[in-house]
Amino acid sequence: MQEKQDTCSYHPHLPLAHPASGRYNSLMEYRYTDYFENQVLRKRPYLRKEWCIRVIENPIRVESQENNRFRFWGAVEELGGVFLRVVTLEDKVTIHNAFPDRRFKV
Repeated sequence: MQEKQDTCSYHPHLPLAHPASGRYNSLMEYRYTDYFENQVLRKRPYLRKEWCIRVIENPIRVESQENNRFRFWGAVEELGGVFLRVVTLEDKVTIHNAFPDRRFKV
């Protein structure tokens, strides 16, 4: 019998808040690059950090990207059915970029 997983599959170094739920520890702290804080949020003032965190914690798809970055896609109801793409650094907790990805297909 397989033992229950007590860490996140996308972030194996992070504990789950409730192993059965698959959700991260709510005390987990996300970080943001200067680029995200000063450029992305300025160009896209409608974006919310909590949406980015929600996508990272509940991705529909995750892919590695060049330069040791990761792409996460997720549904954000507040964007009217458009999927949000969130790009993190290799630690998967430092958010570097985010934008509505109108070309994304499930």
